[in-house]
Amino acid sequence: MRFVKVEQLDRILNDLRKDFFFRREIESVELIESVGRILAEDIYSPITLPKYNIATMDGYAVNSSDVPPLKIVGEIFPDTSLLKAERGLAYYITTGSPLPEGSDTVIKIEDATVSEEGFLIYEKVTAGKYVLLRGSDIRENELVIEAGRRITPQEVAMLSALNIEKVKVLKKYKVGVLATGNEIKKGIIRDVNSPMIMSFLKQWNEDYQYLGCCSDDYDELKDRVTKALEFCDAIIISGGVSVGKKDYVIKLIENEGELILHKVKMRPGKPMTIGLVKNKLIFALPGKPAGAFISLLNLRKFFIGDIPFPIIKLPMKKDVKLPTSGFEYIIFIKNIEGYAYPLGYKDSPINIIPENSNYQPSLISNTVKTLLADGFILTSEDLKKDQIVEVHLFY
Repeated sequence: MRFVKVEQLDRILNDLRKDFFFRREIESVELIESVGRILAEDIYSPITLPKYNIATMDGYAVNSSDVPPLKIVGEIFPDTSLLKAERGLAYYITTGSPLPEGSDTVIKIEDATVSEEGFLIYEKVTAGKYVLLRGSDIRENELVIEAGRRITPQEVAMLSALNIEKVKVLKKYKVGVLATGNEIKKGIIRDVNSPMIMSFLKQWNEDYQYLGCCSDDYDELKDRVTKALEFCDAIIISGGVSVGKKDYVIKLIENEGELILHKVKMRPGKPMTIGLVKNKLIFALPGKPAGAFISLLNLRKFFIGDIPFPIIKLPMKKDVKLPTSGFEYIIFIKNIEGYAYPLGYKDSPINIIPENSNYQPSLISNTVKTLLADGFILTSEDLKKDQIVEVHLFY
C-alpha cells in the first residue's frame, strides 16, 4: 500500500498495534512502579467490596420497618466491629462505617431529632437509604481490569483496594531512534527530531535507544538499521523518506523487507512511511520538524491506543485558504483571548506566510516555533474568519 488517506492510516496503525505492540515479554513489578505500563493479564477481584453494608452519610442506623421513636443504644465508626442490631433500636453511625446486621437504612443527622431521653425521632423512610450494599462495588472473582490496558493512577487505586501489591506488565517496547542527513552529521544543522521523538517515547513510557545520525549513504543506512534490529523492537527514522537523490529509506525497506505505506494525504506530514524489515516495524518520518511532529501524533495511536485529544470550539481569527484539494491539512492553532489564531499569518505569534497567500504547509513544516501551538485543526476545506472550529488540544 502506498499513498493512503488519514482514515486508512488509522486502520493500519490499529492493525499493527494488534499484531506487533503486544508482542513482548512479561515482567512483574511493584504496583506503584506500574503506572504507565501495559497490564499483561486480566485482573479478577480476590475479594468482595464493600465487605459489609456501609453508611454513606453521618446519621443513625435503623430498620426501615421500625416505627419511631427508637432508643439510641450505641455508636458505630469505621473501625467498629460488625454488630448485630436488635429490632426497635437505633445506632449513631458515621460515613464509611459498617451497618449493623438487622439495620437497612441511615437517617441523616439533618433529618432526625434526638430527645432528651435519647430517643430518635424521624419521619418514615424507605429501605436502603444512604447505604452502600455489600458487593455493590466489586464482587469476588469479578473481572475488574482487562489485559492490555495502560495503568493509570485510577487503576492503581483499584488494585490497592483489592490488596494487590504486584502486577504483571509487558516489558517496555525498545525503540531505536535514528536521524539521517549529511547536514546533521556534519553539524551544519541541529538534530531537532531525535530529541523530540525520544521525548514522545518517554511520555508514552517506552524505552528508546539513540542510534545517532546516519549519512546519506545506502550501505551505511542498511548497516545501522540491520544491527539496531538485533536489539530493538522497532526503529523510528527521521529524514530520508522523500524522493530526492539521497533519500534511501524507502529503497532500504523495499529491498530488505516490506513497504506497508509511503505517504499520507495529510499536510504537514505527507512523507510518513511504515515498513517491515526482519519482521520488525520501521517508522520513517519527514525530516522537517512540524512534519515529524504530526507523524508522531499519528504514531501515538500505535503506542497508546486510540485515545482522542481534548477538543474545544473556538471562532477563527482569520480566513485560511487551502492550497490544494485532496489533502487533510493540519492548521496549527494558538488560543488567544478565545480565538483560534492560525500560526503562520501576520497577526499570529509566528509570521512566515505572506499576506493574502494560501496556507503554506511547506513553510510551516520547517519551523520549530510552530510546535509551540496549543493545538490543531484538521480540515480539508477552507476556513472563514469567525467560523466555529474544533481545536484538538495537545494537553
